[in-house]
Amino acid sequence: MDETNVSRKTGKIKLQGTLRQRTRNGVYSYRLSLSNGSRREFALQTRNYDEAARKASDLDSIWLAPAQEVALAQMNAIRDYSTEAPKITFDEAWEKYRTHPERATPSTFNAQLSYNKSFRLFAEYATGQTGGRHTTTDYMNEVTPMLCQEFAFSLKTQMLAVKTNRKKR
Repeated sequence: MDETNVSRKTGKIKLQGTLRQRTRNGVYSYRLSLSNGSRREFALQTRNYDEAARKASDLDSIWLAPAQEVALAQMNAIRDYSTEAPKITFDEAWEKYRTHPERATPSTFNAQLSYNKSFRLFAEYATGQTGGRHTTTDYMNEVTPMLCQEFAFSLKTQMLAVKTNRKKR
């Protein structure tokens, strides 16, 4: 394990991407966002968090490699267990969120409806259903920070409260 990847305070490995399990007690995967905006997800083929963190740290060394030749050699070594992140629509994304075991679970039914409405407003804006956008986004993978900023600005122009995360419409 590289000393530069270990936090001195906590002893935990610092990663450039995100470790996650798709299902409870499932195998870990590691998601990286590349400089061109695409995401790559690597199946780490382990249920052990420490082992997954070590493998993910090895993957990070590719992106932090001092020379392009070193990075290409390392990429060829791990190519067998890398896949492109699947494209999912906004409807599929909401369904995944709704059924995910680690989602936010508000205590009231109205709060749950509010989460759904907030997501639906964003999905309508991103897909161009509400108008005012020149380009449309059909998949969650295409959402950018700029799109989120545009959405927040559109809420401000409609006099909807951005800061409270609860909008009445």
